Amino acid sequence: MVINTFKFGFYSFVGIWLFLVPMVIGGESGMLLGHIKSHIVERYDDIVKIVTAGFAVVTIFGTILGMKRKTFNDKVLDGFFVSSKFVAGIRILGALILILITYNFLPESLSRVVADEATGLMMIDELLPTILVTFFLEVMLIPLLTSFGLVEFIGTLIAPYMRKLFKVPGYAAIDALASFVGDGTIGIVVTDQQYEKGYYTQKEAAIIATSFSLVGISFAIMMADLLRLSHIFGYFYGTIIVCTILTGVVISRMPLKKFKDRYYKEGKAPNESDTSMNYAIRLASDVAGKTKATKVLKDSFIKVLTIYVTFTPVIMLVGTIGLVLADKTNFFQIVTAPMVPFLEFIGFEREI
Repeated sequence: MVINTFKFGFYSFVGIWLFLVPMVIGGESGMLLGHIKSHIVERYDDIVKIVTAGFAVVTIFGTILGMKRKTFNDKVLDGFFVSSKFVAGIRILGALILILITYNFLPESLSRVVADEATGLMMIDELLPTILVTFFLEVMLIPLLTSFGLVEFIGTLIAPYMRKLFKVPGYAAIDALASFVGDGTIGIVVTDQQYEKGYYTQKEAAIIATSFSLVGISFAIMMADLLRLSHIFGYFYGTIIVCTILTGVVISRMPLKKFKDRYYKEGKAPNESDTSMNYAIRLASDVAGKTKATKVLKDSFIKVLTIYVTFTPVIMLVGTIGLVLADKTNFFQIVTAPMVPFLEFIGFEREI
């Protein structure tokens, strides 16, 4: 019991230190995980690009082979390469565009549109490296917060309040905390992992993902600076917190008929009837004792590979199309035109 309690405390402390404790390094304030991400992206940018292109090649050939074979008779490989023809087409096209832009294989006329510094090159040079490094670090390290008892510990203590306010389990608090202090992406990853473990029903996962996993404070700081609201950041972020609470209250009371009160795995959710500190520690220690770090590491690595093979090409394709529309056409000016009078009325300038 003592060893399990130490295991719970140690892994949870490291997870909190990485994800939730702000610190100043090199004059920049942020979470330690954010500092690590920035260091990798800045120092090893070329290596990240090569790795990204390598996974794009794997996606193309693997997806084509998956379309021909229909199944590899292996759960992991099927998850990587077997999909519908529509999804497979998007993956292949996105991966192909990624390779062509990375190594400048496009004709000059087309390159000026989809591969300049405001479109495809921006995806390759700025967005994708940051996204891929972020996913790797978050998916590999998020089990420190979710797999070694911290979720059970926090959830046991505050379960009654989360149930009354948002109709979700108490351990959803770790999602909210990770989203606000860390990043919304982290919250989505946590929600997905907790749903697959059987801690949330479909409906609870939908409530949590749409209500709590909104925007991290680091992104809010960047947007406040862009919108010239840094001098009133407290009010700015305060409105986000208030909106999140109100959204959670409202969404949790909507029918949400598409999402059922059904678990991905039955009988996995912890008991919420006992909310004492002793029970919380005992439950967390039991979970930590049953968790094997090697298995968690393996499962997380497979999830990272799945993201790189299946999700990255889609990001590349959709992101490039969006940037082309934004930079080369008037599409977004036309779509957002009805909002201009309202924004001017409340004090925003036409051009920032």
